[in-house]
Amino acid sequence: MPYFPLVNGANLADSRFSSLEDYLKYKNGAMVSRHRICNALGRVGPADSFPWMTLVVGSEVLAPALRYSAAAVSEHMVGLASGLTGPEGKPDVSAYGLRCLRGFIESLLRSRTGQDLKSVAEQSEQVHEDVRYHDWQLRLLIAAAMLNATYFFSKGFQAAPINRWEEEPVFLITSGKRGARGYLEKRWDVTRRALERARDALEDELETVPSSRIQLRTLCELVRRAIADMTTARKRRIGAGQLLALTEAAWYFLLEPLLRDAAGGDGDRSGENGYLAWPDLLIPLGFQGEPDSVRSRPSLTNPKKANDLLREELSAATKRRARSYGQVGSGAPSGLASSGFSSYKVYADVLAAEARIHSADSTRELPGRKANAGSTRGGRRALGDIQPLLDRDKQADPISTTSLATPYAVAFATTLDVELELACRHYHPDVPLIVVLPMTIINDSGERSRASSMWMGYLIEGPGYGSHEDTLAEIVAPRPKQWFLFEEDRTGTAYATTNPRVDAVKEKAAVIIRLTGSPLVSFPKITDQMAPEDCDAMASLVDAINVLRRKNSRHNEGSDLDLTGQPEGAGADAQPAAGDIAEGDLDKVAPATVLEEHHALQLSFADIRGPSGGLPAAFTSLTPQGFWRYWALLGVQASNEAIRYRLIAQLIGPRLSQSSEDQPSRSGVAINSAQLSAKATELLQWSEFDVIKDGASVEAFSSDLQHYLDHIRSQDPTIPLDRSPWQVDKECELKGTKR
Repeated sequence: MPYFPLVNGANLADSRFSSLEDYLKYKNGAMVSRHRICNALGRVGPADSFPWMTLVVGSEVLAPALRYSAAAVSEHMVGLASGLTGPEGKPDVSAYGLRCLRGFIESLLRSRTGQDLKSVAEQSEQVHEDVRYHDWQLRLLIAAAMLNATYFFSKGFQAAPINRWEEEPVFLITSGKRGARGYLEKRWDVTRRALERARDALEDELETVPSSRIQLRTLCELVRRAIADMTTARKRRIGAGQLLALTEAAWYFLLEPLLRDAAGGDGDRSGENGYLAWPDLLIPLGFQGEPDSVRSRPSLTNPKKANDLLREELSAATKRRARSYGQVGSGAPSGLASSGFSSYKVYADVLAAEARIHSADSTRELPGRKANAGSTRGGRRALGDIQPLLDRDKQADPISTTSLATPYAVAFATTLDVELELACRHYHPDVPLIVVLPMTIINDSGERSRASSMWMGYLIEGPGYGSHEDTLAEIVAPRPKQWFLFEEDRTGTAYATTNPRVDAVKEKAAVIIRLTGSPLVSFPKITDQMAPEDCDAMASLVDAINVLRRKNSRHNEGSDLDLTGQPEGAGADAQPAAGDIAEGDLDKVAPATVLEEHHALQLSFADIRGPSGGLPAAFTSLTPQGFWRYWALLGVQASNEAIRYRLIAQLIGPRLSQSSEDQPSRSGVAINSAQLSAKATELLQWSEFDVIKDGASVEAFSSDLQHYLDHIRSQDPTIPLDRSPWQVDKECELKGTKR
């Protein structure tokens, strides 16, 4: 672990780079005209190794963009709210309430997007007149705005230190100067009335819609409880949890009509550039529980229900994206010129190029340094020690060779879409694709239903450029013969699976690991119409799942999360264990979608408890011989605890078993369009990441990846040696394994 003084004159969380340009100036000492990332990489890695890019793609890459400015949106909302009337048909929103609404919306847009929402597609200061809101949505926005204003105004009167846990409710002050107390009483009173009007509007809406609208009923109950807390005789208060839940709901209902309008009014809430960003996508799920457990984030105990709800949210945008890819052949899809889609093409190119290199490495010797020519540390000499040997070899043989074990081509995703898979299949259909995701298995044998988790995957291969429906189907509905589990007997440089076909092509494949699951993917079920080979594949997979669960149960006996397994020493003809699943119970198996902190910790047990069910070490190892892993976190929502736990578990895991010698001075770079929280920033910096908070840096980094592609493609045997970028490029400082 790196050492940083706890008090060093500057908080770690404040020492972020404001832009990619600032980061490169710091790393390079001076700006260069081209190949900026490569010049930075040449200064932070081991001198005798080449950086192997490992991309981690988050939801901010495809976050939707609005065409409106914050001022235009707030003025539009104030205009709509001023038309609200009371029981007698007269306007009943005060000037104070409108001021609160205007400031609340502008501040909300700035804080959630990191900018003033200037025009993206076209300059427009006018919100389209068709962007309308229901009365209950407007009432909810006004109530949330006034409650926020009252909360922070009242907090200023508290003679108390800041609460370290950030969950302290604010109470109405009943002592102090009479004038201040009276003014505070008036603020609380008008805020309570705004909440009551929001409650009445929600109740009226509930009378006109089916009783199954649990979302509205839950919101209504949340508002009722806020009113009750504000009118309690002895301790009137505003709870921080309630305020956060109402603010999240207000943000969602503010965003929804704007994105629908930006997408052309076709009912799709994902906007013109992509999907709703995390955690905006999860907000409506947070109001699907019972009213007595309202939270601002979902906490659904039924993973199948969570997947169904998320699939409903994502399906329209996913089908539209697949259709856009299918409009043309191997060229760039029409209508996908946004920065998010152009970035995904680069990500797919990098992943495919690394897969081709690894495939070639498994069958031939790559041109490179003689890394085995003497060794003083970790099986390698430092570059200065072996340089004389390299020079001598060059004189005898201009093309020195060595067997460098290239890492697997791996990319991680913390999104819930399948954009990376679509890009890989569209641009590189010749490269087999392995998708790895966590799976949840429900056990109903005891008094309470419990779930265990394990990593599973499926293989996509074969020719591409079919219909967009076929391409999407092979990604989200894999056939039984495509699925596999990881075998236990794997090493740190290779891995084995239960599927012979996967083992046959894995050295040629690109690997996408979905840390947060994939609710769009469906696990197959055995049906009467299923082909015999698929039935056999499912039977074998069920057997492998049960064997792995029994191993995990024996290794972790007594754990509250374990499932009952077959007793150790039972013969082959023993009865199935109580926790086993049968072929007819495959509805108990579903992709595990990370929604909250507890779920993230539970999914991590598969990696913590040892080889059974965990990710192969080959996917995250730090420094294979001749290479060092450089993590690029692009738009990863690291401020969310669940995502942060899943990510850091993969980053830290290899360090527990590998020597710190020969490791690079920096682990990688984290680029986010939304400002990272202090906790997320400090954790990344303790993990030796450079943090960049400029949203435009994602596009700039994607542009620089093009030159990195030249580096790794130069190891492709189809490129003549005299055309290698490492030979002709004198400006780039990243020399890598020279030819």
